Amino acid sequence: FSRKAIGFLFLFMDHENAGFRRIARETGLELKNTRNGFHELVGILKQHNYPDFRLKAAQLLGKFNLEDARPALEEAAVADRDSNVKQAATDALAAMKKQ
Repeated sequence: FSRKAIGFLFLFMDHENAGFRRIARETGLELKNTRNGFHELVGILKQHNYPDFRLKAAQLLGKFNLEDARPALEEAAVADRDSNVKQAATDALAAMKKQ
């Protein structure tokens, strides 16, 4: 069920209301501190059909700066079927190296 909640969160990240977008971004970053958040984002990055959700998952995983995210991001950077997701995963990996 947590994957569905993250899907709603991703939709709010693009909401017309700036306050909702801010809250969604802050909430997304807090997923790092939850029991399932990290694992759900990895699952979304690997399996979700909607490229925008995979892109957002890659961006958040990069911001988490967790070494456990590196294999999923590396796979997405090379093998994802969407070029925007590949780029997001590549950018996330580059940001992890700088931190």
